[in-house]
Amino acid sequence: MKSLIKKLTPKFVLSLYHFCIAYLGAIIYGFPSKKMLIVGVTGTKGKTSTSYFIWNSLNRAGVKTGMLTTAAIKIGDTEIVNTMHMTMPGRFFIQKHLRMMYKAGCEAVVVETTSQGIVQHRHRGILYDIAVFTNLSPEHIEAHGSYEAYREAKGRLFRTLEHAKRKYWRGSLFTPTSVINFDDGEFPYYSTIPAPRMLTYGLKEGAAVRATHVLTTPHSVSFSVGQERFDVSLPGTFMVPNALVAVAIGDLLSLDRKKIALGIHELTYIPGRMEEIKTQKPFRVFVDYAHEKLSMRSLLSNLKAMAQGGRVIVVFGSEGGGRDKSKRKDMAEVVSELATFAVVSDTDPYDEDPQLIVEEIGQYLADSGWKRDEQYFVISDRRLGIRKALSLARTGDIVVCTAMGAQETMIREKGIAHPWSDREVVKEELLRV
Repeated sequence: MKSLIKKLTPKFVLSLYHFCIAYLGAIIYGFPSKKMLIVGVTGTKGKTSTSYFIWNSLNRAGVKTGMLTTAAIKIGDTEIVNTMHMTMPGRFFIQKHLRMMYKAGCEAVVVETTSQGIVQHRHRGILYDIAVFTNLSPEHIEAHGSYEAYREAKGRLFRTLEHAKRKYWRGSLFTPTSVINFDDGEFPYYSTIPAPRMLTYGLKEGAAVRATHVLTTPHSVSFSVGQERFDVSLPGTFMVPNALVAVAIGDLLSLDRKKIALGIHELTYIPGRMEEIKTQKPFRVFVDYAHEKLSMRSLLSNLKAMAQGGRVIVVFGSEGGGRDKSKRKDMAEVVSELATFAVVSDTDPYDEDPQLIVEEIGQYLADSGWKRDEQYFVISDRRLGIRKALSLARTGDIVVCTAMGAQETMIREKGIAHPWSDREVVKEELLRV
């Protein structure tokens, strides 16, 4: 019934409803963002990881910081798992939790801010001071209508800074600032959106906060910014720009770089993001949220390098419910290029027939020249799919379960959320092999 009402209601009416609800929530809870420094993080990939690096570094530097992300919500020392399959839940949720963070003594908050949340005005009533752009690639195009609309939606976060009032923070006025990835192809677009101040970061020459001398190991990555060395206790070169944002924000806030470096180094766990499941087996197992072409390519490329000759076995699938079906083919092409074996299993099928989704993806793998039941396996039941992937693993191999990340539920028929955790299922199934 709720879905039918949404379909029948004119878009401008829905937009006005979301707009009013967002501001009403801010009014009811007393505009808590007025009293804290608010960092908004947007982009296609790396939002959650970037948010975690900022959060941990600011706390390590003595700034009590809250956080609202896809994976978790941090209120002081309390962590709440986000089980809502939404980065920016509505119905006053954001303002309520911002108020709780303020009452818990938080001086700053990191808010993962999505394009869909922006379109639904869920960022309204949040008085941002820093807006971070990570990167942009085609995703959620069906939801926005076009790539240009998707890009513009994220740009609205940065437009909030143009007329934002400076806040008193730690005894002085803070100038609203956009923090832009200098390396991304959309840098020219986001860097021209007016803001009182802009800071760039990246690996390319010309970035104001630039990472150099990047070194990788199978378990970590490190880089330099000027004379300071930063050690990331998580694998993957894609962690470098995510961690670099924390350095940039630390500089903006005049925080000690050595403490920022400690905050980066001490972050050993990001739920569902290249999260390694510890095991005594002779192979490694990861859980990750990669669920589109570029994030899958980045993930598998890094895992292939980490495997150092070992095989990469991936469990993947794609959401149902009309969510960007084109990425099913795109992901299958990346998997057939970079993985050794694949198991196609359920990933939030919503109201679609899960068997039809996995069979469609399986056909794309077959079209790439892979052989069914030799190189790829179609197993709709995700637990059985994970079990199969683990059974294929040998010494030196890497198994990765993608798309579900740290989610605690899987949405199936009629939009019902069923309890599910890749992390827990992997741990249980490891006892079998």
